Amino acid sequence: MGIGDWGLGIGPNPQSPIPNPQSPIPNYKYLFFILFQKLIHDFIIIYFIIIILIKMEENDEESVDSRKFDFKFKLMVIGESKVGKTSVIKRYTKNKFGGIYLTTVGVDFQDKIIEIDGKKIMLQIWDTAGQERFRNIARNYFHSSNGFLLIYDISEKDSLNKLNYWIDQIKLNAPESAKSVLIGNKCDLNNERQISKEEGEEFAKKYNTQFYEVSAKDGTNIKEAFEYLGNEIYREIKKKGKTRTESHVLTKNSNKKKKKSCC
Repeated sequence: MGIGDWGLGIGPNPQSPIPNPQSPIPNYKYLFFILFQKLIHDFIIIYFIIIILIKMEENDEESVDSRKFDFKFKLMVIGESKVGKTSVIKRYTKNKFGGIYLTTVGVDFQDKIIEIDGKKIMLQIWDTAGQERFRNIARNYFHSSNGFLLIYDISEKDSLNKLNYWIDQIKLNAPESAKSVLIGNKCDLNNERQISKEEGEEFAKKYNTQFYEVSAKDGTNIKEAFEYLGNEIYREIKKKGKTRTESHVLTKNSNKKKKKSCC
């Protein structure tokens, strides 16, 4: 019996007998082909299951673009890498925690609509990369921002001190009307605490800003911190009597129909 008899030759051999399954010599090419087919089959099934799950989640969550809103506030979430910025945003916008988080590269954003004084406010929340090599990218977004969430990790001592750099950048690049709030994340890790609550309060007092200790893991004070900032921005608008797009304080909903001018 030749090589072609076992299916190892080039092209089919019509005169080859069917291999005996009891033969001590296995048909490696045939086994490999069957295994490969099974792997492809399983991969396709898993792929389509993932696609279906993603689509179901997208359908469950109403598209922000399709919703009507009165004003849009741009919020920047800033702080060092690994303080939990992405987790904080995900907890607020989707009420979820966990999963695989890749390090933010450059910037990313999520949306959430809240209501203040009967007005629909879209919070456009920008997630910035904490690594030094991405700092120039993040700074480019400051000039058009309405508010800043300064985040540190209560279990990482240096993360609070390093916010001084970001605060200096806000003073240099952001509008004077921009509001801010200081957030100490991971308060659920109290046994690993390196920064006391009093230190956070003193830091916030130094820069005349509001302070919250939060937990992206269990949701403690997440909603309160974001909506405090949203309310502060809105109060600034009311104080200045702004009802249209002016400077950096707000962005009016561009989806609404514009009135035609007479000339």
